[in-house]
Amino acid sequence: MKNYYDILGLKKNSTQQEIKKAYRVLAFKFHPDKNSSAIESEKFKQINEAYSVLGDEYKRRNYDLNYGYISDSLNNKKPRDQAYYNKYQRGRNTTHKKQNFQAQKKVSHRKEFKKLEYFMFYVLLSFGVLGFINSCKDLYYFGVEKSNGINGLFFSITFSVLLVLVWRVKKDEE
Repeated sequence: MKNYYDILGLKKNSTQQEIKKAYRVLAFKFHPDKNSSAIESEKFKQINEAYSVLGDEYKRRNYDLNYGYISDSLNNKKPRDQAYYNKYQRGRNTTHKKQNFQAQKKVSHRKEFKKLEYFMFYVLLSFGVLGFINSCKDLYYFGVEKSNGINGLFFSITFSVLLVLVWRVKKDEE
């Protein structure tokens, strides 16, 4: 099997940024548009093959495991890379991309739901205020004996106060 590190001119403990940089330099140098010889186009294919393995952390891990490079690369890696290798120690986790997408989807739904919550709060609060105003008008025009203004006044005040209290408790929990 080919040594992909030698093809890209890298050490076994190179970082992903170093791999990407080496690939770009070599790909630019041996690109078939710049060089038309068969040898250089074959070299370009090897560079692409090496980068396709070393550029993907999962494929690189498997490559390192198969060729005994893992001890060197793990000992000289940053802690973040060490955590990545530990995470995938039992095989490739295929659900992490799906979980990230679902988490992003939940965040966008939360934002939309939050807008709906605010809208509903203000609509219900406006109903409470309108009920209070109408109850006051009934009391003023018809008097206490002829209208149900006292009941409407009590209900609208109780409704508005409870609505605001529940809203504040909910906001404090978040």
